[in-house]
Amino acid sequence: MNRGRGFKTFLNGVIFLIVGLCILVPGCIAKLSSETTKNDFNYMASSEFAKGKYVNGEVCFVMDYFEEEETTRDGKSSITGRTYLIPVAFDEETEKYLGVFVPASKFDDFDEITTATFDYLFDETGEVEEMAAIPEIQISGKLKAYESDEMGYLYEYMEWYLGTTSQSECDNYIIPYFVDYKASGTSGVQILLGGIFTGIGLIILIVFAIAALGGRRKDDDVVSYNNSYGNDGYGNMNTPDTNNSTDNYTYNDNQYNNENTTFEDNEDSRFK
Repeated sequence: MNRGRGFKTFLNGVIFLIVGLCILVPGCIAKLSSETTKNDFNYMASSEFAKGKYVNGEVCFVMDYFEEEETTRDGKSSITGRTYLIPVAFDEETEKYLGVFVPASKFDDFDEITTATFDYLFDETGEVEEMAAIPEIQISGKLKAYESDEMGYLYEYMEWYLGTTSQSECDNYIIPYFVDYKASGTSGVQILLGGIFTGIGLIILIVFAIAALGGRRKDDDVVSYNNSYGNDGYGNMNTPDTNNSTDNYTYNDNQYNNENTTFEDNEDSRFK
């Protein structure tokens, strides 16, 4: 294998392997953590919520969304995510609200629960005795802290919902973290992409190793051939075969001289 090409092949394999592992390992950790966590947000105390902790649980009530994520691609804008509020942590006689970032594919499910929640909680007719049948949604994900602008939107919504203009009063109802439900859904994609890149890297490195070993064996065969047939590797014949060759030429020279001598004797006898 050409050394320059071999080095490029090896380098490409290492790059694919590193990139693959960088994607695969976090994806596996996120998937394992989200599926094995025992932190059910419906039964956690408000003090147990912390940035970076994985939580899961069933979404039973939804108090609408207060923020939307807009993505622009090829000049076209679309809503790709929303942050909904769900009631949790009834441990301090004041319910607190946890944000859940939801991808566009789950908007309809969360909107349906929102409608059922408001119909049940704010019914003025007295006719709604229980919540309508709603889809069961089990979610899991990592808790993340709000950015400053996100907190501003949250305060605006809570002031409207609570009928107050006091942020300190709103703080009594807010958990300053949200579940990144979108991230928990992408862990499978991470695992898939990481596995593909890692597999490509391993295949390249295996092919490189096979080619390198094959080239080394070829070189060894050439050296063995040269040693067997008297080539020193530079096009020169080794000396051990020279003796045999010299003996043969010496014998032939003697035989040739004898024949000449015999011919000359015959000529001499003919003229005598």
